[in-house]
Amino acid sequence: MSEVVIRSASPQPVREHVDPLKLLATLWTHRELISSFASRELLERHMGALLGIGWNILSPLLQLAVFTVVFGYIFGSRWNKGELPPHLDFPLTFFAGQCVFQVFAEAASRAPTLVSGKPNLVRKVVFPLEILPVTVVYAALVHAAVAIGLLLIVLVIGAGFGALKWTVLLFPLVLVPLAMWSLGIAWALSAIGAFIRDVRHIVVVLVQLLMFLTPLFYQIDRIPPEQRVIRWSIEHNPMSILVESARRVLLWGEMPSWVGLGWVTLLGAIVMLAGYALFSMMRRSMADAH
Repeated sequence: MSEVVIRSASPQPVREHVDPLKLLATLWTHRELISSFASRELLERHMGALLGIGWNILSPLLQLAVFTVVFGYIFGSRWNKGELPPHLDFPLTFFAGQCVFQVFAEAASRAPTLVSGKPNLVRKVVFPLEILPVTVVYAALVHAAVAIGLLLIVLVIGAGFGALKWTVLLFPLVLVPLAMWSLGIAWALSAIGAFIRDVRHIVVVLVQLLMFLTPLFYQIDRIPPEQRVIRWSIEHNPMSILVESARRVLLWGEMPSWVGLGWVTLLGAIVMLAGYALFSMMRRSMADAH
């Protein structure tokens, strides 16, 4: 009587999951599919609305108008940095920071349901599930770029062309680490969310906590010196460095903190590779969970 031996495919070595060249090759191979899914993300955001995709422009414009009326005129809030007109000082500073933070917040908030919400794609072995978080980050970056463009238009209209500094050209240096952090966290959360459905509720709370630990609507200098732990946590929060760097280059004509931006970029690359590695290693088991 002969024995039947069943051999299963051995798992890939960990080093193959963290290979940056393999990651870049995967993204390049599926670039058209990523672009297609990202376009669908932008179109579906306001599907059924009268203005359709026009809301991607009108929505941030209305938001900026509300910030200007409420914070610039009613409350008279001031950031007192740079050379912005008094009524645009706080609204534009707040809006610039929010545009950066919203990219990360949207990627993290949507990531836990990206895989679990598409069981039909999970069961297709040939479909590259790893592109789903990429499309969300891609769409969020496009939406942020539109919002930043509107911010610069309002800045020129309200303060003249002199308010538009050459440092605006350095803004992509902020977007690179922002994309890395967003992708890494999105890959990790989408992989975990495929097996633990409750993670999405935890992420909502953590994103809100991160929002308060990021100087979106307050200045770090306003934190009392005796609150050293809180101040240190906020100053070394990667999102704080990205938000402050964006404000410097977009509104104040200043250089970003090169040291801070450098370590955030390096750490962002590590987070991105770690998130991709986690997703890649858990990819085989996702079909079983659905």
